[in-house]
Amino acid sequence: MSYEKGDDLESFNDELAALNMRGQWLSDDRRDHGTGGAWKGDVWESTPRGDAHIWSWKDTEPLLEKSCDAIPESFTARRSLVFSNPGLERSTTHTMNVGIQLIKPGELAWAHRHTISALRFVIEGHKDLYTVVDGAVCPMADNDLILTPNWQWHDHHNQSDGRALWLDVLDGPLIGALNQTLFENFGQDQQAIRNELLPARLHYPWAEIEASLNALGESDISPNDGYMITYRDPETGGPVVKTMEPAIQKLPAGFKGAPHRHSSSTIYFVIRGSGQSDVDGKTIKWGARDCFTIPAWAGHTHQNGSGDEDALLFAATDGAALRALGLYREEQI
Repeated sequence: MSYEKGDDLESFNDELAALNMRGQWLSDDRRDHGTGGAWKGDVWESTPRGDAHIWSWKDTEPLLEKSCDAIPESFTARRSLVFSNPGLERSTTHTMNVGIQLIKPGELAWAHRHTISALRFVIEGHKDLYTVVDGAVCPMADNDLILTPNWQWHDHHNQSDGRALWLDVLDGPLIGALNQTLFENFGQDQQAIRNELLPARLHYPWAEIEASLNALGESDISPNDGYMITYRDPETGGPVVKTMEPAIQKLPAGFKGAPHRHSSSTIYFVIRGSGQSDVDGKTIKWGARDCFTIPAWAGHTHQNGSGDEDALLFAATDGAALRALGLYREEQI
């Protein structure tokens, strides 16, 4: 955009700033100089925030074990390693925090609640591992998904003789940006268990998801993402929480995805298999239990590194919030 600027515009800008005002033309200047984005023809696009980055399981697992010595009990702090994106100040993506939590045998992670919603994808579960959400017991077997929607009491119990591990995905950066972060301790270590049915589903057993995934046919495959099952609220057909969309993605043996991009940022946890994702020219090679990110609006492809075994990934995006606001976009590139 070009326009004539008066000789005294700079002094006028200073006069406005002294009264806590600014001219809209300053935003035009930011766009003209490429600050925070770039022009694509007549369209201005924000540049991806944060890096495409991977946290390998070979690095993470020994640190989780070491955390048991650093945090010997979980009554005062969650024993979770949160992944910090090197391209951001402290979060995993600009809208989500992701980490892996460990609870030792016989341990209880105390009850609390917060306005931040969380997805819990179980990495190492057990028949004697469960989370209580607003009085409802949610079993935590391998690859189950547990929801702790915002402002619902929750506590975690490991009554098994082995360690428990799960992936935590929280919308904390988004809620913080809206200045809506609230936290409250329950006042006791654990809440009472209720037997009545709750209005929302909180537990998605892996057996159900796997059956749905295996029922997909050749016509259901996406050229970009392979086979995908997005978790849905069975009552509404909508997202399971209002801000995030969890999904399971299967890349068949030998799959090479077509490039695309979307306005949602994505985190991946590799359930099994190996492969690579190319993100705006950066190659991320991943294997079982690795976790990696793809920033919003970054062009990317996925490839299964095996010619005879499927790769299976858990994915979570901030797409639910974007769709609710009418901001979700996707395009082939």
